[in-house]
Amino acid sequence: MHIRPGKGVYVSSTHAWRFADQASLPDTYQMRFALEGFVARLGAHSIGDADIEWLEDNLAALQGAFADADLEEAAQFDFAFHMRIVVLAGNAAIESILRGSADIMKESQRLPYRRELVLSTFHEHAAIVEALKARDGERAGRAIEQHIVNAAQRVGVHFPVPHKA
Repeated sequence: MHIRPGKGVYVSSTHAWRFADQASLPDTYQMRFALEGFVARLGAHSIGDADIEWLEDNLAALQGAFADADLEEAAQFDFAFHMRIVVLAGNAAIESILRGSADIMKESQRLPYRRELVLSTFHEHAAIVEALKARDGERAGRAIEQHIVNAAQRVGVHFPVPHKA
């Protein structure tokens, strides 16, 4: 375990972070927390029925991949889920940043599967979909932020989360 002042407490993982030369694992989760919470809040206001249907289909496919223990396929569904929400937000700059970091993003999504019951990801995605279906931007943002914090914690990364007043 090591502490980075102002950044958080990190527990050494048994899995090497293969992108350490580009971005640390804690920095990757913090970037995702900041950007994905924002896009979920925006996306909740522009989501259409077809988008909701796509997210629900993706959620069912993710659950199926987990049931089949096909973690590579699950990682693809996981990445597609997050990127669909980014697209909903309509922010081309954020989409470009996250697509440009696709390999890093996918690996940060895949790592927690090795550490804990994979259905945690499914249940967290379901909470995000429910918030988006309700078109509740604040709840969607909080749900995706909590999902990212939980995923980070499953690989031993703990960072301070800003609290909203």
